[in-house]
Amino acid sequence: MSRVWDAGPTGSPKIGEKIEFEIVCRGFLRGAQPGPFILGPPAQADTSITEIDISSSDSVSGSDLTIALSGPVSLSTAQQTISQLTDGDYNDTVAGSVLSATTPSTVTDVPDATSPRAKISKRTATDGRTVRAVTVPDAYPKPPPTGSNGYANFHCNDNLQRTDSDGTFGAHRTCGESSTSWYWEMAPQLVAICSSLATEDGMEYSIDAVKVNKSSPHVEPCAYLFHGTWHGTNFHDYLWYADFVTFRVQVGGETGTAEVDIHGGLYMLAARS
Repeated sequence: MSRVWDAGPTGSPKIGEKIEFEIVCRGFLRGAQPGPFILGPPAQADTSITEIDISSSDSVSGSDLTIALSGPVSLSTAQQTISQLTDGDYNDTVAGSVLSATTPSTVTDVPDATSPRAKISKRTATDGRTVRAVTVPDAYPKPPPTGSNGYANFHCNDNLQRTDSDGTFGAHRTCGESSTSWYWEMAPQLVAICSSLATEDGMEYSIDAVKVNKSSPHVEPCAYLFHGTWHGTNFHDYLWYADFVTFRVQVGGETGTAEVDIHGGLYMLAARS
C-alpha cells in the first residue's frame, strides 16, 4: 500500500484544508503476476444442511443412508461428503435443510463361488450401548411373481453379492440345506467418518410374506463383518430381509447419527443347470 499526500507547498495538511490521497492494493498469487484486487458484491450465504440422505436402492433391494447432524454444515461441505461416500457417482437435490442423493449399486450372482462363511470371524462386542431402536413392520406385501419387481433370483451354491456406497451385502445357500448364510460389511469410506461403535438392530426376515424371525441386536466396531443365518429357506421361496445399523459420525466439524437401512428380496432357486 502507498500513500501520497498533496497538501500545498509546506507538505503538511492544515485544518480545514482539502487533501487528496490514494490507496493502492495489490494481491500476490503463486505463479501469477501482481495485480490489483477487484472488489465485488458480498458472497451469497451457503445453504445450511442438517440432514444428508443417500439412496442406493432399486424398486426392492439395496440400502439407504441417513445422517442427522447435530448442527448445520454448508451445502458445499455436505456435497463433498456425499462425493466422498459415493466416489462422485451421484445425483442430488436440496429440499430445505435436507440434501438427498441417489447412487447406483451392483449385483452379482457368481456360480460356484467360495462361501462367504470363510470371511466370517466372530468377535465379541466391546460396548453394550444401543443408539436407537428401530421398528420393522411385522408383515410385508405378498411377494411378486418370479423375476419381477426386483426380487433377485438366488441359485443355491452361488454367492449373491450386492455392493453400493454403504457397503457389501452377500448371501450363500448350499444345495440340499434349508439354511442361508448372509453378511454385510460397511464400506471403507463410511467407516472413515464413523466415530463410535455400530449398533445392528437385528436382521428380520419373512418367507412368502410371513414373518419368520428377528435376530438379536449387536454392538460392534464399524469395520465389523455383520453376519447371520436365515433358517427354513427352500426352493421357490420368496425371502424378504431388513436390518438397520446405527452409529455416530463426524461431518464437516459437526457430529451426527447415521443409520443404514439394509433390505431386499430374494427368490430361491435350484442350482444352475
